[in-house]
Amino acid sequence: MVSNRPARHVRRPDVRRRRPVVRLVLAGGVLVGLGAGLTSGAWTDSAFFQSAASSASVDLQACVTATPTNPSPTWTCTPADTSGNAAAILPSTTFSGMTPGHVYTTKIRVLNNGTAALTVTVGYTALAEPLTGTAPNATVALDTTSFALAAGAAQVVNLTITTPTTWDQSHANQSSAAALQVLATGTAS
Repeated sequence: MVSNRPARHVRRPDVRRRRPVVRLVLAGGVLVGLGAGLTSGAWTDSAFFQSAASSASVDLQACVTATPTNPSPTWTCTPADTSGNAAAILPSTTFSGMTPGHVYTTKIRVLNNGTAALTVTVGYTALAEPLTGTAPNATVALDTTSFALAAGAAQVVNLTITTPTTWDQSHANQSSAAALQVLATGTAS
């Protein structure tokens, strides 16, 4: 039995040396496992939210009035066509009594009846007498041709027609239901 004791006695210091190392490795494994579990839990957390979505509307209108000098004129508006152009058609009665060498003014109102802000471009086309025909013809001018228009806002554009002093007599007493077209085109800002 004496021979068995020294062998046990030798093994014991090895076992004692290994226990702290094994404990340290096991503790490190527990820490790594715990850290991985916490990290995994942090990355798999769920959050829910909801939000409403809507689209803007575009509704550009061109408006004319029979009383442009009235401080609060009554406007008749025409919505834009499918190509996005709003046209104000002015009859020759808007410029009744035109004579050579005079200036005539009227107003066009451009209305953004939609919910989107627009950049508006305005132009015109002379369609019939007394603004077309035998030269020299009257000249047409707009006080503005491009402007920003917020949703729900309106812009009044002044239109001036000047007849030359040598305006041909053939223009006198001419009338047309559509003498001038003012065209407003809007693009989303």
